[in-house]
Amino acid sequence: RLHVMAGMYAAIFFLMTAVIGAKKGCSRLEGCRREYLAGLEEAGILEPEPTLAYCQELRLFGQCVQRTTKGCRGDLAFHSTSSLVDTLARRYNCSQHKIRGERKQGVARPAYVACTYHRAQTAIKKECGLYGAPDLRTFSSHYQKCNVIGTWPLLDNDYLAVQITN
Repeated sequence: RLHVMAGMYAAIFFLMTAVIGAKKGCSRLEGCRREYLAGLEEAGILEPEPTLAYCQELRLFGQCVQRTTKGCRGDLAFHSTSSLVDTLARRYNCSQHKIRGERKQGVARPAYVACTYHRAQTAIKKECGLYGAPDLRTFSSHYQKCNVIGTWPLLDNDYLAVQITN
């Protein structure tokens, strides 16, 4: 019985952390990713490599990601991205390079277009649903019902809206 309660509290804690993170929003993380990709393109870097130029872009990306910490604490993408930056820095031995903290001034960044889709004048909204069982399986192989009332946004922009509900 104690295992069931501990599993239930862990599931509730995880769910609430995810909900709070989703409500606060973690939109700046996408901006960091766009800057990183634009920086790689500007430097002519096609894939990760153990060079000063790549490590410079990776460090700037990591700094940008860390500035989003407060608004992204409950966001899985934030934690995955933070871990990935550290892993790539170790893999490509970036600690051996003497890296500057900022990009060269005066270099114009190409404008990044986030989405090139423009809906037609007679746009038709489409909806779809994905349903599943509200059962949670604990680490001790017990099943529990997850009953949370309401909905919360997972993704919401001009082109796509995804909400989670139970």
